[in-house]
Amino acid sequence: MLIFVAAVGSLVGCVGVKPQKTQERQKTNQILWPALPDRPRFRFSGTLRSAADIVQEDKEQALRRQFTGQTEVSYRPVLNKPTGIAVRFGLVYVAEPAAKAIIVFDMQRRKLFRFGVREPNALQRPQSIAVDREGLVYVLDSQLRKVMVFDRIGLFIRSINVKDGFTNPVAVAVNPNGKTIYVVDRGDIENNDHKVVAFSADGRELFRLGARGNIEGKFNIPLAAAVAEDGTLYVADSGNFRVQAFDETGKFKFQFGRIGIDSGSFSRPKGVAVDPAGNIYVSDAGFNNVQIFNSEGQLLMPIGGLSLDPGPGRYGLIASIAVDESGRLFVNDHYFNKIEVFFPISDDEWMRMGGQVE
Repeated sequence: MLIFVAAVGSLVGCVGVKPQKTQERQKTNQILWPALPDRPRFRFSGTLRSAADIVQEDKEQALRRQFTGQTEVSYRPVLNKPTGIAVRFGLVYVAEPAAKAIIVFDMQRRKLFRFGVREPNALQRPQSIAVDREGLVYVLDSQLRKVMVFDRIGLFIRSINVKDGFTNPVAVAVNPNGKTIYVVDRGDIENNDHKVVAFSADGRELFRLGARGNIEGKFNIPLAAAVAEDGTLYVADSGNFRVQAFDETGKFKFQFGRIGIDSGSFSRPKGVAVDPAGNIYVSDAGFNNVQIFNSEGQLLMPIGGLSLDPGPGRYGLIASIAVDESGRLFVNDHYFNKIEVFFPISDDEWMRMGGQVE
């Protein structure tokens, strides 16, 4: 389990800051969070934008590029403001509405492919994506009003209709065991239909949470959800500037967050994810950072901050996030059109860096 220390204080100054002016641009990239001399917990690993970020050239291809300038690897960005990320078994699934497809960065085989483009099960507007413990992929298509289920390489399996009784479905989450699927309906400003609906694997409605309000179990513009290994459902209740937690039956457990600019507060909570240890990650499109909380909602540390200069941990319009089974964090930023990858730093790696384990 990750234990974060000496990190809460580093959030002050990261939250609610203004973009840096040109003459104040950072000259060096921060790749460790928190920064030294604190014990770092995450290391920036790389950025995903195109096939060139994962495809490895062989010697012949590298030689051809060196002498002719030609390459078989595309450097053209494949991202165009993706709306969702999910990761499992080294496969990074990206919901890309502009392409009407799921783009997959296969980090193990170093390949890029896409699915959801074949009729009769072609996607129209993939809005959100989730993956269960077995690697089944759940895609919410906001135009078709369906949750479409694929295997890990994109072969269609089944679908669940979310046409009736939904105003504006925006997100999908799934219990790691695949038995419960959650669809988040953000509603609109004119109605009270702000809710989360739970379905069984075969598409039967199990229960509903909501509607609009600010008391326990009510929502105001919910935007995202994630499910922990123990089945706890976390909902980013954006308009109420909080995250709410529910058990597998829909019973309210606790909530955390508030509006503000101090540590642990929210401005525009946008995405939520949970790591294998139960820590909760919340992306905030106002502060443009990711805040990490423990399973009880206590702040551990932030990653990143608002900046209009490119670089690791610098975001102009942060969006969805994901954490895989090994604890790697994936952060989607619309301003720079990038997905950044952060690795957790183990005690062994920290010792190799010259640090001491407490």
